[in-house]
Parts: sequence; C-alpha cells; structure tokens
Amino acid sequence: MIMKPAANQISDEYLAFQVALQDSLGIVIGDDNRARIEGRLQPIMTRERLSRLSELAEALRQDQASGLRSDVLEAISTHDAAWFHFEEIHRLVTEYMLPSLVGKNAGECHLWYPACGNGQGVYSLAMVIREALIELDSDLDVKIIATDSSQEAIAFASAGRFPKSEVDAIPEYFRQRCMQAKGDEYRIDDNIREMVSFRNKDLQSEIADGKERFDAILCLDVLMYFSTGNKRHILDACAEQLVPAGMLLLNSGEMVLPFCDRFEMVEHDIVTFYRKIS
Repeated sequence: MIMKPAANQISDEYLAFQVALQDSLGIVIGDDNRARIEGRLQPIMTRERLSRLSELAEALRQDQASGLRSDVLEAISTHDAAWFHFEEIHRLVTEYMLPSLVGKNAGECHLWYPACGNGQGVYSLAMVIREALIELDSDLDVKIIATDSSQEAIAFASAGRFPKSEVDAIPEYFRQRCMQAKGDEYRIDDNIREMVSFRNKDLQSEIADGKERFDAILCLDVLMYFSTGNKRHILDACAEQLVPAGMLLLNSGEMVLPFCDRFEMVEHDIVTFYRKIS
C-alpha cells in the first residue's frame, strides 16, 4: 500500500521551494498557482532525479552555474501573450512621449521592454509607435530593446511568426498594415521587426550593465514577482539606465514608492507614470 504524504508535509515542501526561490532568484510566488507550478517543475525534477520539492530547493541553493536556476525560472514564468493589452501605456507613449521628443527635435528614442515573453506586447507597442510617427510626420528613429530570461521565448519572438488563431486578437487595421499572411501563420513586417532588438537577459541579475541609456523603460507586470529587496535593486538600476527625466512605465497597481526615491510620480491625464529625478 502506497502512503500518500500528509497535507502538512506537502505544505512544508512547497514552502521550502518558495524560500529557496526567493533566496536564489529574488522571486516571490504565492500559493494560488501551486498546482500549475508543481506540474511545470516535474520534468525538471525528473531530469535531475529529485523526488521532493525540498530537494529541488536545496539544489537551487547549490546551483553555481545558474543552469538549474534558469530552467526553474522559465518553468514558473508566465510569458506575455496578450496583443494590445496595455492601451493606456500605448496612448501615453504615442500622445505624450513621442510628440515631446519630436518637439525637441530629438533624432533618436530608445526604449527598453523587459520580460517581453513571446513578443506580442512589444510588437503591439512597435505597431502603434510606427502609426503615431506617420501621423506626426516624423523621422524620429525609435529603437526598442526587448529582453526576457527565457531563451525559448526570445527565439520565438525574434522569428516574428504567429499562428493565425492567435492573430485574431489583433485589430484588423494593424493586421493589414503591419503583418503578412504566410500559409497558416502571420509574419510581422520587416519595418516593425527592425524596430525591436531581442536579447536573452535576466532582469534581476543583469539589468544594469551601464552601457545603454533609455528614454523610457516599460516594466509591465514585472515587479510583482520580486521581493522587496530585489524591487529596490531593480528600480535603482532602472534609474541608472534612464536618461535625465526618463520615464518608467508600470502597470496599474505596481508602485515605485517607497521602494526607490529616485523617481517622482506624475499623475498624467492618460495614466500615472514615474519620472527619473535628474
């Protein structure tokens, strides 16, 4: 007769994994999606010959090469798969930020879109920016750096090809102007793809490389996954990589204060955002 583990033992096992995840990656997860997370971790545990979550927790702490950490992070991550989801953010970029840069005769605009997932969100942003620049009759050169910790997601996003069933969520206007049907899929037009450079990058550990400066960082639905200490680190690093008075755009419900005092909150008519204090 096979004995099932007691409920409190299961709880303790998951708690051990939660603590190890926070200690090793700075990521906080709750109990809401426990069954889904455990299911996605099972192939990793089978591969590593681990039978319990507490064993995986210990392996995470001892992983010096970060290979296991990367696999676990990818397993528990929910990649952005929504087209045109952040409408207010798009409006702020196209109705406020871009006209301001055009008015200043800025030649270039550099944006960073971390945790881009499979690319739906950042391609949506690129599409609305392209249309806005046409309306503004501007030759402003907009470059978007899109990063994600998942190599698989970055490879998918870089290809710029999406199944027809998924593209149904894209407004017809943008589907006709920014995509081409190829067999049973749609391909992002080259003029949109050329706006975006995809990179495999871990937000928590590699955010501040000191080499690039951005006019705006779109950190959407990202901070919620990190512990308080790591939020401070990420926000401080964002401030380092923004130009003076650069914009930090967050989803509603995510906050900068009190985690970082290098930004001021701007309550714009479209949506609240944060501006780097020069």
